[in-house]
Amino acid sequence: MKDIVTYLSMLLFLTLASVRVQAEIYHWVDANGNSHFSDIAPLIGAQKISIEKQNLMSTSKNQQTIQLKQNKTTEVTQGEYSIKILSPKEDIAIRSNNGTIDINVDIRPELNNNQLLQLFIDGVAFGKSQKSTTIRALNIDRGTHQLQVKLLDNEGNILTKTQVVTVHLQRAAIK
Repeated sequence: MKDIVTYLSMLLFLTLASVRVQAEIYHWVDANGNSHFSDIAPLIGAQKISIEKQNLMSTSKNQQTIQLKQNKTTEVTQGEYSIKILSPKEDIAIRSNNGTIDINVDIRPELNNNQLLQLFIDGVAFGKSQKSTTIRALNIDRGTHQLQVKLLDNEGNILTKTQVVTVHLQRAAIK
């Protein structure tokens, strides 16, 4: 009897260990214009985000084949990058009384170990260079601002840059 219980326990463990776990991610913007991401969907207004492997490349010396969404393949010559600001969108009003702007960047191919992203607000570098494609700018003055992100190599040289995105930050004025 003990052998059967042990056998069934091991079978159950192996079955559960082999189940593929896939988390769902949801994105929504609250009433204050703040962007949120979570694995738990709120009751309304959430958009499900699908994540796919984006770094499938050939080992060709001079060219890399990158597998993009919708099964499209783009040839990228070594040293060329595609980078763009996904959010905030162009000419959007952001309501943030604490002056926070969240910037999400898409870059293809993915960053390597000696590359960093630098946020520029109104043409001036803001904060430290970083590896994350999600950048949070804090305590920005109210008004209209131009956002741009630049891809830098390990020596600080600009490899490429995003489009310039104009946003209008709305903060409560203290009188």
